[in-house]
Amino acid sequence: MPDTDSGRPLRIMVIIGSNRPGSRTRAAARYAAGCVADAGHQAYALDPERQELPVADPVYHDDPLKNPDKRARALVIAARQADGFLLASPLYHNSFSGVIKNALDHLTIDEFYHKPVGLIVHGSNLTAVQACDQLRIVTRGLYGIAVPEQAVTVPDDFTLTDDQWVLTDPAKQERIRSMVASVLKLAGR
Repeated sequence: MPDTDSGRPLRIMVIIGSNRPGSRTRAAARYAAGCVADAGHQAYALDPERQELPVADPVYHDDPLKNPDKRARALVIAARQADGFLLASPLYHNSFSGVIKNALDHLTIDEFYHKPVGLIVHGSNLTAVQACDQLRIVTRGLYGIAVPEQAVTVPDDFTLTDDQWVLTDPAKQERIRSMVASVLKLAGR
């Protein structure tokens, strides 16, 4: 399903806010990325397990491409090429993680301007919705468009298969598919 304007597949950047190997947050993000691919589009991830970012330096906030760290510059370039975003975070102290905050602090309005954003948070219970609410505010501050659908996962939504968490709850799978469909629909306009 190509973008109707350019004929190319949409590019959706998945920013994973967990640096814990094998986390449920990562499993939910992997499921969402699979939904993007199943729709015929491209999902690419910023995964701190594979690419750790330095702490954001406010000196480069006005022009993040001047950051001397090549990982920070690569993030900015990839984000500028994205047609939309999926932000996935674990719940930490009733908020989103410092890992996702640091990634977002490397970026500016230029990367998010009028692009759709889907929100995924994993927590021990449904109070994790608070982190979605906060990420919605951050998205608005970056001039992104948080889609109305969001996904909150809890431990019971996953099954451990071959030492890897897999999202298996049908209702949560449908919730994420619906959210991804909204991101893709807005990104294609």
